[in-house]
Amino acid sequence: STSPHFNHPSPVNAVAVAEGDQSIVAGGHDGKVQVWSVKTGYSRGVLEGHFMGITGLSISSDGRRLLTASIDKTMRLWDLVTMKEVRQFKKHEGQVFAAVFSPDAKTAVSAGRYGAVIQWDLSNGKPIKSIKAHDALIWSLKLTPDGLFARTGSSDVSSRVWHPDRGARLR
Repeated sequence: STSPHFNHPSPVNAVAVAEGDQSIVAGGHDGKVQVWSVKTGYSRGVLEGHFMGITGLSISSDGRRLLTASIDKTMRLWDLVTMKEVRQFKKHEGQVFAAVFSPDAKTAVSAGRYGAVIQWDLSNGKPIKSIKAHDALIWSLKLTPDGLFARTGSSDVSSRVWHPDRGARLR
């Protein structure tokens, strides 16, 4: 749709806005990601690849790439310039609920259903490190602006601080 009202054809599970207000993205229960131009308010297109709902979105600091997390057990990397999928990441045993870029956008961290946090090399799609962060699903994940620490929030009623490079829990 080219509506300037940012409509989505299914319930919206996740949203993200690029720094510099270049794009707004919304991930739906239908597994599709709608991409809009903030300047015009019109659709730039739809990213299709996930076969189940989108649960998390992260846009790189330069606004050119997008990470999507899904209940289809994958994280995917997209190019927002070409509107094409770059790579799939498959190591989670269950649904992926969160995915974030490192500050330099060379790595990413994802979290999911069975309490795992995985750090990925975005250039080759391989996991760098996987840690059991919680005893239950991880709903949310954020990195500090310098990328040195990650914070996770889980249905095990805890929120923890991690050092992604070392895989060590701090608090």
